[in-house]
Amino acid sequence: MALCSTSDVEKYLQTTYSTAEAERIEYLIDAASANIENICNRAFGLDTYDETYDIDGTEIYLNQYPIVSITSIKYGSPFEASDRTAVESDEYYSEDAQGIISLIFKFRNASQWINVQYSAGYTTIPDDLNMIAVEEVVRSLNQTDRDSNVRSEELGDFSVSYFSSPDNNSNLAKNLVNYMRWYI
Repeated sequence: MALCSTSDVEKYLQTTYSTAEAERIEYLIDAASANIENICNRAFGLDTYDETYDIDGTEIYLNQYPIVSITSIKYGSPFEASDRTAVESDEYYSEDAQGIISLIFKFRNASQWINVQYSAGYTTIPDDLNMIAVEEVVRSLNQTDRDSNVRSEELGDFSVSYFSSPDNNSNLAKNLVNYMRWYI
């Protein structure tokens, strides 16, 4: 899912693009959105998921969030869906914003396979995430006419320092810390 639109970029830059230029902007939006989702290790658009987890205890940390709805939670065989037992809705609660499901009962102190079918993501991208995406697109636009690896230039006693892609992603990651999926 695109985290911003051409019209968002146009509003930011206070300009209007031709059809050919808009195609270039769309390309940069797709690239920036994919890069942001990669850095955050999660998707942001609303979608459905069918995931199986190996847990030991009571909490399931879903790969995607915020949770919009939970279709089913079942435990048992990771291979045969027919060998799974449903967890009733009164046997768990969810922290939707964080993507955490807490079971009321605890599994034995051994691995237990849990299958969760759910919907998660944003129907409308949060404003701050949208702005980060717009700024990333604008940064890419500004660098298409010059060497994107140049960090700084000086004229007196000529000096040039270079940015690396990891530097760019590191700076972007600092702005995305509230949206990153952390591994526990």
